[in-house]
Amino acid sequence: SRAACLKCTVPMAGRACGGLGYGAGLPSIGVGAGAGVGAAGAASTRKAIVAIEGRLRYWRVHGAARSLDAWEAPAATSQGQARGQVRSAVSAAASAAVLALGAKHRSGRRAGTSRCRGVQRRSTDQEPIFMSMLSQQTDWRSAVGEISAEAKYQLRGRPGSQWSFGLAVVSGHMGASLHEITQALDAQLGTGGALLGVVSEGCHSMQSDGLRGHSGVNSPGLMLTAVSLPPGSEKAKPFYIGKPEMLQISQICLRLQSRNTVRGAEEPYTPRAWREFLGVHGNQPRGLLLFVDPLASKYTVSSVLAGLDLAFPKATKFGGVCADLPPSSACLAAAAGSPAVAAKQIGNHGVAGLLLPPCLSLHSIVSAGTTRVGPELRVTLADGQVVSKLNDKPAAEVLADVSKDAGPLERLLLDRSGFLLGLEAPQQPVDPNKSKEYDDLWGSSERLPSYDNLQKRAISSDWLVRSLESMPNDSVVVRREDLKRVPPRVGPSWLRAQLHVRDATKAQEELQLMMQRYLGVRMMMSKAPAPIGAIVCTCASWAAEAEATREKGHTEVGYDELREVWGQQLPITGLSTNGEIAPPGVSVGGVNKRWTTRQGHTSSCCIMVYDPDVHDPDA
Repeated sequence: SRAACLKCTVPMAGRACGGLGYGAGLPSIGVGAGAGVGAAGAASTRKAIVAIEGRLRYWRVHGAARSLDAWEAPAATSQGQARGQVRSAVSAAASAAVLALGAKHRSGRRAGTSRCRGVQRRSTDQEPIFMSMLSQQTDWRSAVGEISAEAKYQLRGRPGSQWSFGLAVVSGHMGASLHEITQALDAQLGTGGALLGVVSEGCHSMQSDGLRGHSGVNSPGLMLTAVSLPPGSEKAKPFYIGKPEMLQISQICLRLQSRNTVRGAEEPYTPRAWREFLGVHGNQPRGLLLFVDPLASKYTVSSVLAGLDLAFPKATKFGGVCADLPPSSACLAAAAGSPAVAAKQIGNHGVAGLLLPPCLSLHSIVSAGTTRVGPELRVTLADGQVVSKLNDKPAAEVLADVSKDAGPLERLLLDRSGFLLGLEAPQQPVDPNKSKEYDDLWGSSERLPSYDNLQKRAISSDWLVRSLESMPNDSVVVRREDLKRVPPRVGPSWLRAQLHVRDATKAQEELQLMMQRYLGVRMMMSKAPAPIGAIVCTCASWAAEAEATREKGHTEVGYDELREVWGQQLPITGLSTNGEIAPPGVSVGGVNKRWTTRQGHTSSCCIMVYDPDVHDPDA
């Protein structure tokens, strides 16, 4: 039988929780009552009465035990009679409190929110369910069984319902096959292939015992984030794009281009080719989940992100770069539950994703985990990942000058983590009619803003931060970035750059500021439904630093900020990535157009919103 506890008021699945409960919907107060009594059942009767008195005061304050005033003991003629009447009143009040709690719990099981299980439940069958759960079983088959049992229980009272799509994050199971885990979960949940499997260095979510769980490389864990949509909703579509798929899309472009059409009568053939390849013919999605294989080339990743931005300009793309794996299992960095989609990954490094139904919108918030140090620089000589000169000087000499001019706090941060290099993020479209767009993508003849104006308008989201490594020849290597050739044969002879340093305090303030900016954006929206869940992708270095300070009372990055805004009921899923996929700053799916970039050293929050009234982003 499932028990509800007087201490945390959630279903406990037969586990002890330190409070008094009831079993099978019947009140039972006593010592050692099995499913009806938690860990306090082993205590004395006096301790149990004290616990009941404390809970009774709680229910009186919250209005659940206002009817218990009739149980107050009348005036007694003697101390013994008064003591007996008080004990009788406490027993009767405790029984009434348990009955009230049982009624509240039974109604909550029909329509309520399971807080400790990381599940957001709505009042009717026409509302979605967002579930996030972490299993720390050492055997992945046992973890799949535990998660599947909990997922089936969360769909109680909704006969015939299935989970629409999901995201499985594997951490620490080095000897397991990601394809087997993903396909086993897909078969148990009934997602029909709409389940992504991702390898991460760490993940955070609720466990079945109601506690917040943390998993890392040394502690294996399997985390599932799943959403069940109301009947009649469109299905999520999984896809995988690598080099062979890029060739297929190019062939579709050539076929569409060969047709005789009047210029300006239809939109360009490139976005139509992408939508035809992905099978999107009706309402366009307002959100996409993307996860990148770490061995995928920058050309493949940038081409996929640019193509998806052209095909779905108002859809927010969110995700991350999976954990680095050995070469023998690198192709398993991102898998789809569908065997047809998973078969495309053998020897093919690319991007796995989910096209979410149009009734779901993704809102992304990107906050930098670094702060700027020193003046703005120019990359004047570079080849691939190697930067030889900054401001026409050797790169090592420029870094030494900036370190010499830094303040005491900046020097301490530099000694701790070293320099990071921020490269200029792509310019975001600001004119939907392309009449004042100075980006080379549209070919406008309007003059570029001056360099001084660019410096004055620079903010933290303008930079894509990358790690640096010094070389003996006074040059530096930019990790996970390919600058190709600077100066190029055509175009500007330099690139904007800014040195950064990791600062946890400034990063926390920046994250709170970005949350305020997002709330300001929601105030301007005509309709902004409440979120059903959130996903947080944090840089692995930032997440490791937060994990090291967790014993001091700190939680994972972004957890407290989201709970402060949306309350304790919002389920939050967290995972560590080697790069975050999201538009810079704040992006609202279905509202604004922003180019998607591969971030670094950031904390990117994705808020999932259910809004069935708006389907077409271009409406």
